[in-house]
Amino acid sequence: MTSTHLNAGRADMVTGIRPFDVGRDLPQVTELVREAFAQELRETGSRPLHNAGLYSRLHGFLRSEPANLFSFMRMFDGFVYVDRGRVVGNVSMQKLDSFGHRWQLANVAVAASHKRQGIGSRLVQTATDNLRTLGAKHAVLQVRTDNLPARNLYAKQGFERLGGMADLEGRWPLQIGPRPRDPAPISALPGEEWQQMLDLARVQVGGHMQWWHPIRQGDFVHDWPRRAGEWLGENLGVASVTRFGIRLGTERLATAIVLRSAHWKRVHKVSWWTRPQQYGQYEDSMLDTLTGLMATQDHCRIHVQVDADHRQAIEGLAAMGLRVKPSLDTMRCVLTPVRREPAMNRSFRLRP
Repeated sequence: MTSTHLNAGRADMVTGIRPFDVGRDLPQVTELVREAFAQELRETGSRPLHNAGLYSRLHGFLRSEPANLFSFMRMFDGFVYVDRGRVVGNVSMQKLDSFGHRWQLANVAVAASHKRQGIGSRLVQTATDNLRTLGAKHAVLQVRTDNLPARNLYAKQGFERLGGMADLEGRWPLQIGPRPRDPAPISALPGEEWQQMLDLARVQVGGHMQWWHPIRQGDFVHDWPRRAGEWLGENLGVASVTRFGIRLGTERLATAIVLRSAHWKRVHKVSWWTRPQQYGQYEDSMLDTLTGLMATQDHCRIHVQVDADHRQAIEGLAAMGLRVKPSLDTMRCVLTPVRREPAMNRSFRLRP
């Protein structure tokens, strides 16, 4: 990994890629991330950056306690690119399993003054090369769907798209479209049929995406605590859960929606799953049913989550007036481990 070599000279004049050092680099990396992800931070808040600044101030204390320092440092593995001593690029690396087979790349950022110089590509290449030496099998990252330059950069580095979820939001009442000419038969889905909904969600997400973000049975199982909670919320008039969909025979669902309403907050959350082979068939009927359920609501917020590849559903929701929020795609690179020492000083080696 020759890209990890720095040009020789004074510390404040060196240029190149080197391993991230939390005590030296965290303040600069915090500002770099604040600049690079300004829009995302406006939408999600800057609490993580506030925490990062706190960590940098606590570094002296943590260094005096080896056990604390070890656990602290594991959060900040990665590399930075420095230009004459100034940090202008960063990539973070986070281990996702106890075996070190899966890693996530995050905070891939380059200062605006240094873009289009290949720095981001070199940082990602350095990170994946180092992961190979550590025996990693996969690297995964997330990128905004509208960030075409970054998506192209990752594709050139061997990353392939796994999938993603789209989020839409708006205020009710929305624009109501024409009723479907030939509506499909909609069925109310009792909570006891949670297994069919779980199977539907897993089919839509697919095996590759579940590798990264598995569909968990606990999110669907309708056990007695969940039944009791739903019964209590509905009888008190503060919350309700409505499930409906379209069946394929008696054992499978073609599409299903779960509408969770917090009436006291005037907030409604919709989760929508559909078999990919059924895309384009039932959207009008499902949206018509959702509209009917929401007809009695006024001046409330609605949030919808749907598979990012379900274009027909997204277009139908957008036509009703919901705003498509910026979303993230997940990309994965399959790594071929190599058994050799990283081309850097051993004291800078990342922890497996």
